Amino acid sequence: MVQSGVNSPDPVSFETLKRITELGPVRRLLAATPRHVWRLAALGDEPPQAWKDDFDQLAFKGNPLIAEVFFFRRRSRTVILDDLIQIHPMVKSKPFRNALFKLEGVVSPHGGVGLDIRLSFIHRDLARQSVKKLLSWDFG
Repeated sequence: MVQSGVNSPDPVSFETLKRITELGPVRRLLAATPRHVWRLAALGDEPPQAWKDDFDQLAFKGNPLIAEVFFFRRRSRTVILDDLIQIHPMVKSKPFRNALFKLEGVVSPHGGVGLDIRLSFIHRDLARQSVKKLLSWDFG
């Protein structure tokens, strides 16, 4: 069974939407962070029956301000995440934005976890456990 989805705040091209539509109807909506789509059910470390054969998931812990779930699709060895790790391109017409993202440590090509997010991890032992589980996945 082919599964696909769109996980992006950016506009999606007509061609991409057309290709996704050709795969079949949307069967599930999920949000890895509740602040993006707060009306969808919260997720935890255990994947629901609907996708447990295809995906592992991890509720990243240690930060009372960030609730994010990571997904690992075993067949393609792909990790899917939302806001914890960010990469922002430099934009010539936006020097203040560029300086802010550079200070945050999230500028392209490497990106990373923003300074504000790093500083808000107050339960570092829980965060380390989450990182350990994430790194145990065989992604590539």
